[in-house]
Amino acid sequence: MYRKRNIDIPRNHPLEELLRQIGPTGGPKLVTIDRSLYTPLHSRTANYRVSSRPTSAYMFEDVREFAAEVENDRHTVYERLPRLVAPHLEGAIDQKLALCYSLASSPEYPVHLLLIGEPATVKTELIEEAKRIVPGAFYAGPRSTVSGLTADDDGTLGLLARADGGLALLDELDKLPTHATECLYEAMESGRITVNSGKLSRELDSRFICLATANPKGDIFAKAVRRARRQLLGSVPAALLSRFHLVFVLRQPLGKELEKTVGRILIRTGTENPHLPFLRSYFRAIKDLCPSVRCELDPGSAQVKTARKFLARKIAASRTGRLGAPLSVRAAEALRRLCISSARMRLSPEVEDLDIRNAISILKASLATWPSH
Repeated sequence: MYRKRNIDIPRNHPLEELLRQIGPTGGPKLVTIDRSLYTPLHSRTANYRVSSRPTSAYMFEDVREFAAEVENDRHTVYERLPRLVAPHLEGAIDQKLALCYSLASSPEYPVHLLLIGEPATVKTELIEEAKRIVPGAFYAGPRSTVSGLTADDDGTLGLLARADGGLALLDELDKLPTHATECLYEAMESGRITVNSGKLSRELDSRFICLATANPKGDIFAKAVRRARRQLLGSVPAALLSRFHLVFVLRQPLGKELEKTVGRILIRTGTENPHLPFLRSYFRAIKDLCPSVRCELDPGSAQVKTARKFLARKIAASRTGRLGAPLSVRAAEALRRLCISSARMRLSPEVEDLDIRNAISILKASLATWPSH
């Protein structure tokens, strides 16, 4: 059951460039798009495709509606979008929202996300979901080597070079050899990597969005804050940890929560996500329609003052050992990038007070998972 919708695309419209890749355009264009009448769980998560064309395209109108919808003076995209991610995983809304912030960022101004947790938490499932949302992402597992990340003796480029301008997924970061983590640190710090192999010796661009997972040293976090802090730093060096803008510390559920988790797994019918076509279209739309965001924060605004005080408290808590991981003034850069990603998520060309509140909220959610007194 399908119905056809005709949409006039005016000259110089942001969607026109995408349509140019699909077929010839010339001024105002009339496009016929097939739309399924039945869309499970959400009325606007169908896959849209241009009729008689093999290439799929997102439908600009529906993406715009989804991004701009407001209920009770609140933009709903920040609640609705993460609920479309890995729906077979009950809960973990903060981690799913963090994934959305990361995917909505740009390789030039990325939001790097690290999920460090005990075995049997959601970290690997979310990395796999990111791979499904962005099929072109580059993946590296725990057996990766320096040559696998940079280049081998034949000059074949590794993940960090090939991921330039895209998404890099690193599973079990703690199992990478020391030299490999040093290469990753170089790329995340400078946006470039130094390659010294048999047939290649030069610097290469390596700007990407990084989603990574890691296990704590010893696998299970200690209850004592200082011991848990040592486990974190024993798994991911402090210098590399500081390059991630969001770090979630995940623990296995216990007691009643464990019973609920086991029960949900027992009764679920599958792990396929019916919203993947829409998610792929949505994050593609963000990059096509919102390539840059103006971020000019007023130092005298109430939201900026709130952000400044919040970060100062958390940095002070980290320095005195009350927070179970090191936090430095780099957190201010993380907050700024989260503001930009928040604006991109609703397709806004500039950062507003709403985005500062959102950035503080997700950063709070991240820090709340860290061991603390």
